[in-house]
Amino acid sequence: MKTRLIYLLLIFFSLQFTLLAQTDRKITLDFQNEELPAALKKLEQASGYRILFTYDDIQKYTVNLSIKNETITQAINVLLQDKPLNYTLKGNQYVVVVSASVKSVNSLKGQIQDEQSTPMENATIMLKKGEKIITGSITDANGNYFIPNIPTGDYKLCVSFLGYETYTRPLTIVSDMVIPEPIILKDTSVGMGEVVITASVPTFKMKGGNVVANVANSVLNRETKVMDVLRKIPGMTMEDGQLTSFTGGIPIIYINGKKTRSIDEVKQLEVKNIKDVELITNPGAEYDASVGAVLLITTIRRTEGWSVQLEGELSQNHRLSNEEGVKLNYQTGNLNLFGTFTYGDFRRKSHQLMKTVITAPDTVWTQDLDQQCKAMIYTSYNYSAGADYSINDRHSIGIQYDGNVTTDYNDAPSYARILANDKPYDYIKGNSILKNNNDYYHHLNAYYTGKWNEKIKLDIYTDYACIHNGRVQTVTEESERSGLSEITNRNKADYNVYAVSPKLAYTFNDNHSLVCGGEWSKVTGDNFLTYDGGKGKNARSKTNEEKRAGFLSYSYSQNNFSLNAGIRYENVASDYRNLYDASNNIHRTYHNFFPSFGISYKMSQVSQSLSYRISTIRPSFDQLNNNSYYVNTYMRQEGNPGLQPEIAHQIQYSLSYDFLYLSLSYRYKKDYIGTDYTTDPQYPNITNYTWKNYNKQQRWMAIINLRHRFGWYEPSLTGMFQKNILKVKSMNERIAVDRPVWIVTWENNIHLPKHWLANIEYSYQSPGSIQWFTFREEHNLNISLSKTFLNEKLQVKLAGEHLLNRRMSLYDGRINNIYFWQNEDQDQRHVSLSVVYRFNNYSKKYKGQSAADDVLNRL
Repeated sequence: MKTRLIYLLLIFFSLQFTLLAQTDRKITLDFQNEELPAALKKLEQASGYRILFTYDDIQKYTVNLSIKNETITQAINVLLQDKPLNYTLKGNQYVVVVSASVKSVNSLKGQIQDEQSTPMENATIMLKKGEKIITGSITDANGNYFIPNIPTGDYKLCVSFLGYETYTRPLTIVSDMVIPEPIILKDTSVGMGEVVITASVPTFKMKGGNVVANVANSVLNRETKVMDVLRKIPGMTMEDGQLTSFTGGIPIIYINGKKTRSIDEVKQLEVKNIKDVELITNPGAEYDASVGAVLLITTIRRTEGWSVQLEGELSQNHRLSNEEGVKLNYQTGNLNLFGTFTYGDFRRKSHQLMKTVITAPDTVWTQDLDQQCKAMIYTSYNYSAGADYSINDRHSIGIQYDGNVTTDYNDAPSYARILANDKPYDYIKGNSILKNNNDYYHHLNAYYTGKWNEKIKLDIYTDYACIHNGRVQTVTEESERSGLSEITNRNKADYNVYAVSPKLAYTFNDNHSLVCGGEWSKVTGDNFLTYDGGKGKNARSKTNEEKRAGFLSYSYSQNNFSLNAGIRYENVASDYRNLYDASNNIHRTYHNFFPSFGISYKMSQVSQSLSYRISTIRPSFDQLNNNSYYVNTYMRQEGNPGLQPEIAHQIQYSLSYDFLYLSLSYRYKKDYIGTDYTTDPQYPNITNYTWKNYNKQQRWMAIINLRHRFGWYEPSLTGMFQKNILKVKSMNERIAVDRPVWIVTWENNIHLPKHWLANIEYSYQSPGSIQWFTFREEHNLNISLSKTFLNEKLQVKLAGEHLLNRRMSLYDGRINNIYFWQNEDQDQRHVSLSVVYRFNNYSKKYKGQSAADDVLNRL
């Protein structure tokens, strides 16, 4: 398999080099009484050159002729014959057409940066004579600008951007000119009465219905951890340490186009190196149909040479945790080498109180469980290394390896009292030792990306990954009814993943573009579950899953209007083989089409979008493959190999105006995957926690964010609303679980003198229901103080989190013949000290993208 993937890459590489040799493309076009501007646009599309002109100079001319097998030079000569027009070829990229009255035409190139050496997008560059504007341009995403068609002469160069001092200097243009050193713009503020309003770039804006966070030029740039940046994007939340999109679930994250496999890889990224982050909550056809939300992180290319970042954090809860890391980068010419290593040792404790009431035909069984996780220790080693090489401005290749090794230890004594019809039945004193020893993950990704001409772009991504998860749980029980016993269950899972994903993009012109591509992935897995002690069922299975997918996506944009539509087809064949009982073997094949559609419109400061999408969620391999956890004789967890994928329909409306962002959405899920509590008729006093497919679930969601800066004070107010509607069986009736949830977050950034920054963040979550559980309200308060030293090379942050309470999770619910109640005290109150030191400028610009999005996420 590996040989075939390498062979496929070699074929594409050789094809690419063949195309590079075709430096003189022949052009054939036919013009029937067309206006010259339209004719030049057609020639631009056919030639791969960018043709620039002043509309007023050429609008009065028409052409009526044919061009057959001509070069760009011959074609432009034919078009301009007998017309008082001249042209100039600028290398192999631009053709500049001007009036013959202009004696000499020139161009100007350069780059704009801020004081932190961050390239500035959408800065305005103007060339003036006196107060009259002669010509101008704006900068691209990398801060670069290009102004063609400049007559020889003396000018005043003016560069401006909201929130920065206007830069001016005299400039004499006599030929094509490149300003070698970046122009640096400085921050400014404007006084208004007794209130100082700092003019600044909006932290968040809307782009085609997606939220874009401007990290490099906002207060988000002052964070020390990437996770604190991502969770502050409107619509993102943190649930038990897991980054989650409020509307789309756990997001898939890309860094410069390369899909990350785990959140640990994201945590290795440096905040100062992030340019912006785009949140997509209704992904199009080019993303896997199981993806509910996407975060696109774009980084900044910094200076050449070596760069190093050292970082460390100490966190004090009931236990002391620590995390350290080093990040290296070496940039020379077209070659970029990078590597990272981090080590983390995280310790905490928790306390759980649970009540389970089972109503059987002749007995009501009640269990009160008190479980204390007195030693929860998690250690991780994360590492990565890779290289990018730019063959030229159009073509690049790269390879990256990343992996981790983790260990987990949990010591949890417990006490359980069991009643039958309110009379004592049993009392259990137990202790659970759970160990994950040396779980590991290895992932190799290689890519090629190439722009064959101005219209065609090809990307190819290949992946191989191997994952090992092993867990041993030993439970010692002393039961009044059955005496002393020891139960050991061992889970082991090994997976191999192979994937390849080509993507071809074709741009017809500035208004129309087409993207098509495919994906192929294969997963092979072995799963083992063994019980020692006679209180569980052994299992061994093999999993094979192969997915073939293709997609087609079309985009149109004109002025302030844009449209995108796509269709995705997925064929998934899965085999589950039970090696102990062949009658439980499951073979399934899924054929699905997933359409998507979206429109957006911008008028002045108001941006609006409307989108619709059909997607799927596939059960994780843990849910399918009997991932077991033993609580005690009367309670356990098991997987469900019979789970089917769910299908979701979602419609979403978004609006952005200045400091306001609003999003409304509705989602309908068929065969919704949710948790379930069941009992065995043979053992009615034993509860089994598992997963099942419900007929349907509905969800209404809304997000609103208000953010503005008033001089030294920068507040942000975010409100999120969610109403889940799920009907479950309870006793002899079906009940609707639909209590809405409100979340309000009020963040206050206080900009103090000498680079000090204070942050006070309060959040409130109302009571509400998720799945068949009803949660109680929660309050939270985070406070931090940070400062930068040595020209921002050294950054120190002191923080206190979850200061109002102990992060209590109190919830209950009814399902089937079971009532369940739990109070979980995680006590996440802690203080932390973070220190980051940067030597030179770190840059990780790997351009690869994973070909195995869905599969790796489910593992």
